[in-house]
Amino acid sequence: MGFNVSILFLFVSAAAATILPIGAAIYLGRRYNTSWKAVAIGALIFILFQPILRLPLLKLLQGTNWFTYNSVVNPWLIAIVLGFSAAIFENIGRFIAFKFLLKHRLQWKNGIAYGLGHGGIEAILFAGVPLIYAIIAGINNPSLVNQAPALYLVGGLERIFAMTFHIAASLIVLYGVRNKNPDIFSMQY
Repeated sequence: MGFNVSILFLFVSAAAATILPIGAAIYLGRRYNTSWKAVAIGALIFILFQPILRLPLLKLLQGTNWFTYNSVVNPWLIAIVLGFSAAIFENIGRFIAFKFLLKHRLQWKNGIAYGLGHGGIEAILFAGVPLIYAIIAGINNPSLVNQAPALYLVGGLERIFAMTFHIAASLIVLYGVRNKNPDIFSMQY
C-alpha cells in the first residue's frame, strides 16, 4: 500500500514539475495571446545563466579552502552566498532579456510567459526529470522508494512555489525595464 501511494505521489510531483509549466504556458498563450518567444527566451536565459555560467563558477568556489571551511563553520554564510549568486545571475539574465531580446513585448502577460519559461525549464530539468527517473527506478526496485509517501509531494509543491516566484521576479524586472526605473518601489502600475 505505502509503495503504491509513494509512486502516485512521485507522479503528482513529476506532473507539477513538467506538465504544469507546459500546460500553463499553453493556456496563457491561448487565453491571452502571449508571446511564445517570451517563454523560449525565459527558458534559454535560465539555461545560459544557471547551468552554463553560475554552476561552473560555484564548482570553482567549492574547491577553495574558504568554501570548505565556511561550509562547516558558517553554513549560513554559504547559504547567503548561494542565494545571492542565484539572484544576481538570474536577474541580470532577466534584465538582458527584457532590455534587449523582448524590448517590444513588455506587457504583463509576456512577463508571466517569460517567468513560466524561466521557472518551467528549471522545474523540468532539476525536478521533473529526476522525479521521472525516481519513478522508473522505484518501479524496477521498490526498495528505493522508502520514504514516507507525503515526502514525495514536497518536490512538486516546492516547484509550484518556485515557479510562482520566478513569475513575480520576472514581472518586477519587466516593469523596471519598461519604466526605465531601477527603483522598483517607485514604479507606476
